[in-house]
Amino acid sequence: MLWCNDWPIKQRRRLFPSALPQGMLLVHFLLPGQKKGNNGFGIRLGEYIMKKSIFVLLLTIMPLIAAQEAFTAEKKIAICTIKEAITPVTEKYIKRSMDEIEIQNIDALMIVLDTPGGLLESTRNIVQILLNSKRDTIVYVAPKGARAGSAGVFITLAAKYAAMAPACNIGAAHPVTIGQESGKDDNAKNLMKKVENDTIAFIDSIARIRNRNREWAIKAVRESVSVSSEEALKSNIINYIAEDETSLVKKIYGSNVKFEIKPIKKNWAELLLTILANPNLAYFLMILGFYGILYEIIHPGTIFSGALGALFLIISLYSMQYLPFSFAGFALIVLSFILFIMEIFVTSYGLLTIGGLISLVIGSAMLFDSPSAFFRVSLSSITTVVVTTIIVVILLIFVVSKALRKKASSGKEGMIEQKGIALEDFKNGKGKILIHGEIWTALSEREIKKGEEVKVKEVSGLKVKVV
Repeated sequence: MLWCNDWPIKQRRRLFPSALPQGMLLVHFLLPGQKKGNNGFGIRLGEYIMKKSIFVLLLTIMPLIAAQEAFTAEKKIAICTIKEAITPVTEKYIKRSMDEIEIQNIDALMIVLDTPGGLLESTRNIVQILLNSKRDTIVYVAPKGARAGSAGVFITLAAKYAAMAPACNIGAAHPVTIGQESGKDDNAKNLMKKVENDTIAFIDSIARIRNRNREWAIKAVRESVSVSSEEALKSNIINYIAEDETSLVKKIYGSNVKFEIKPIKKNWAELLLTILANPNLAYFLMILGFYGILYEIIHPGTIFSGALGALFLIISLYSMQYLPFSFAGFALIVLSFILFIMEIFVTSYGLLTIGGLISLVIGSAMLFDSPSAFFRVSLSSITTVVVTTIIVVILLIFVVSKALRKKASSGKEGMIEQKGIALEDFKNGKGKILIHGEIWTALSEREIKKGEEVKVKEVSGLKVKVV
């Protein structure tokens, strides 16, 4: 078809009687030398058709060229690595990584994952980030032997592209609740059932959106099933199995695609918090902080112990904001140390110490309110702290009691019961004595001879009373 609307109507009708009213012509074979007629047009028809054909050809191939350029354009892939339990620190790291790829116009974010599980709340937030991302999201369970357990299952399923390295496993996403093992408390059973149903609905919605195996996803929560990389690929749980990041990118975007991988590393604050976001470490730092403050109270003026204790306590409290911290547990631990201090200065025959130990044990168990074992203080840590605290308190009581019973060795109080020698015969109950190389004026109610040994009973100004 050739548009000829720029020709006059009379010329179109005279040259091409079969033309449509709008000027649409059906041209099969036209010789380059064929003319339009004797109407004054000097342009040959073949030349006109050739120009129009080139124009149409360019319009046709330009989109194809653009598509080819887009296909062969270099892909930019950002990689962040997670090799720990899922915490608010992990959530913060992934959110920052997602913000960076948006700012730098990077095509995709790849999360290299190896986790045993983590906090459900942080997991939900990470899943929201992945599902709502405008960029491609890739979760790659790696290296070989890595796992995506519990919380890792949700994160893997939520990615646009899910992949695993060989010899990895994924699954066991059943929520864990404190006390569920006993199975005797009906309220605990009902609570566990609610948590389980809510988690099942959550993972089912993820699998539905990403078109993954919903049946397996539900079993992973309800029955804690776990599968290998190969089985996960066969069961439509993941999209790919890849040896490394490079081969995975080629499998996703094509083997001929050019790509650039940019790692997004944790900053110093995230690295520090990753270390500190450990309930046992935060617990030990807090106890050491209380020890330092306790020593400063008993021995005021040392400064170093108090400053170091305050530093440990502040670091501990800072790390606890990224953990499921319980204020009630912290208050009980503070109460226990108050009772220990009172025991040192108040005679309670051990009752305050017993109360402090009970408060310390309960507070330690309640310090982190989490159903996950990853975010609770271990029994061995609590036992270590309790035994150490008993030893420290006993030593402090012994040292303070000894200091309180010890007689003064200087000043007026230090003179009491000290022995000296009379330097002269006492006259009218008064004379000179020598005590520790010092000459004192002594008073006595009895007659004392020169060279006689005397004992100080009272100090009054610059005079002493002896017997």
